[in-house]
Amino acid sequence: MSSKPKYSYITSTIDLKRLVSQWTKLPAICIDLEFDKNHFKYGFNLCLIQIFDDKEAFLIDPLSQDLDVTVLFPLLEDSNCKKVCFAFSEDLRLFHSLGCFPKGLHDLTIAKSLLGLPPISLENILKEKLGIAPNKSQQKSNWFKRPLTEDQKRYAVEDVCYLPKLYDVIIKELQEKNRFSWFTEEMEFMENQDYSGENNYFAIPEKERKNFTTHEWMKYISLLEYREELAQNLNRPSFKVIDKNLLGELAKKQKSIVNWAAFKGIHPSLKNKKIQQKIKRILEDTENKIIKENIPNSTSVKRILSQEERIRISQLKFKLAQYKENVFQPLKVKLIEHYGEHFANFVLSNRIVEQLILSNRKLLPYQREIFYTLSKEIRLEHSTELLEGLFEK
Repeated sequence: MSSKPKYSYITSTIDLKRLVSQWTKLPAICIDLEFDKNHFKYGFNLCLIQIFDDKEAFLIDPLSQDLDVTVLFPLLEDSNCKKVCFAFSEDLRLFHSLGCFPKGLHDLTIAKSLLGLPPISLENILKEKLGIAPNKSQQKSNWFKRPLTEDQKRYAVEDVCYLPKLYDVIIKELQEKNRFSWFTEEMEFMENQDYSGENNYFAIPEKERKNFTTHEWMKYISLLEYREELAQNLNRPSFKVIDKNLLGELAKKQKSIVNWAAFKGIHPSLKNKKIQQKIKRILEDTENKIIKENIPNSTSVKRILSQEERIRISQLKFKLAQYKENVFQPLKVKLIEHYGEHFANFVLSNRIVEQLILSNRKLLPYQREIFYTLSKEIRLEHSTELLEGLFEK
């Protein structure tokens, strides 16, 4: 592989079909995506696909009117063709939202975590392992803009062209430490996730609840939902359509809708009577609902829990605290001792611990073996319900 691999820019379905027929015969390709997630336009949008076949890089333009990107999906879903990638979790979510479920993944971010390496960027690991310093100046550029600049294209190519060499180095280290089978298990787990039902557009800001009374919160959420509708119609990120702080002030009656056209933080196309009247109607409809359903205006927006719910939540919190203190903290100490801090943080993150305790998440075989050995070393009681569940196959 030359230091500056050549690349082709693909804008037609005919050319992509020809390439897919070639790539289908290969044992592996390297892949990366450039996307926009509610930054320049509304939603989670695919802007570019980069593929490197160990000889040449290909920049596939999904925004081209002459290109049907779904032509690529059968290859991505073919487990016989290995897809070498780096930090592919968000890319995977995007593919799932498009109805594509890639297989044969070899995510080097997971591989380096299994080696106990710190959570560093592709740029830094290339410097550390290969002595290569790629140009990362275009990382946050606008990937919707066409034509792409030469700097953007070079950045996109460098995201995939060094992966084969990095793969060889990382996989060799995994094999030397007898951890390649761990990597295989992690990749199988990753491929079996389904993110297709995720909402990548609108998340209710739960942490803001404490700033509102019950009535104010209901109005605020109604206004935020309308903002999403407007953002989708304008194809602009929500935060560039209407400032949510303004909506909060309207919900709290800290500002009057009469001054709508004079407010800052509103897209110019929305400063009109039609939108003003719609906002006014949403506030009035919500107020009518509050009156009709006789909803009390608590100073705390949190729903009042029944005694049974409070008991259940208290029991879950107690269970979580007990298992964290008596099981997972001792295990993590031993994990750090044997495998290092970064490995321990990877396999026993707070999120994973909570899933193991409170949900149906199971340990992967290699994890089960490690934890079982360490639990005997620190003499944890295997008869507890949780440990029985953890170590069952």
